[in-house]
Amino acid sequence: MEKISKKESIKGLPVINFHTAGIDVGSTLMVTGYTNIAGEQYVCRSGCFTKDLKELVGLLVRG
Repeated sequence: MEKISKKESIKGLPVINFHTAGIDVGSTLMVTGYTNIAGEQYVCRSGCFTKDLKELVGLLVRG
């Protein structure tokens, strides 16, 4: 799993719920955007195999 970028502040529309993630699922690649507990935004790229999904779950649970 590779973290692509980090944004320090959130601009634009107000955030209603920080405990969410958006996942673009492809046949061989998933790109996930999420906000951690500190309010920092991340985008990460991962594969689509079971091992990759388990790593993604761990990452999102840790926040």
